[in-house]
Amino acid sequence: MSANEIKIKFIDWLLDNNEGAILSNELLFSKNKRRADLVLLLKNQTISFEIKGDLDNLKCLQQQLKDYLITFDEVNIVCTNKLFKKICALSPKRVGIILFDKKFKTIRSAKINKKLSKISLIQFCKPNAISKFLNKNQKHLPTEEMRAIAANKLTLKDVKNISYQSLTKKINPIYKIFLKDKGKFTIKEDLLNLIGEIKVIR
Repeated sequence: MSANEIKIKFIDWLLDNNEGAILSNELLFSKNKRRADLVLLLKNQTISFEIKGDLDNLKCLQQQLKDYLITFDEVNIVCTNKLFKKICALSPKRVGIILFDKKFKTIRSAKINKKLSKISLIQFCKPNAISKFLNKNQKHLPTEEMRAIAANKLTLKDVKNISYQSLTKKINPIYKIFLKDKGKFTIKEDLLNLIGEIKVIR
């Protein structure tokens, strides 16, 4: 089974079990330009899911997980029996594992990550979200410099709040369109509706 085939079924399972959540597909994160297969925003927590299909290569999994673990409150891997044992061996115990074998089952629950990276979190924030924390001269610096200055000034709690607000603002309009257009069950074509962001024309 491919990662996309698992993802389509998993989206419906997630929505059935997480009322009030907001969902994103292929969310760009980290200075290393990673993409999270799925990210759930729920009760001020970011819950990420890396989905591995039967033919996926696990060579880069540990490096992927390092970036996941400094960015998201919870990190999970979703897989089938084919890669299950290898994934268990390669992943830290704080990473959750969800197995798909006709139905989804949580084999190992994810633990909350308390040592998140402010620099990684603030990548979700656009300049207008952090400019109020900068002085007049700093507001004209390149975006990455603005982010670095703001991350240095703010506490982790503040950066988490700002990044969560930024993610919600970006993802929620797309998610609403996805819910409006999808039928009873998610199909392949629906995945595209969960990618990107809506451009506001002023």
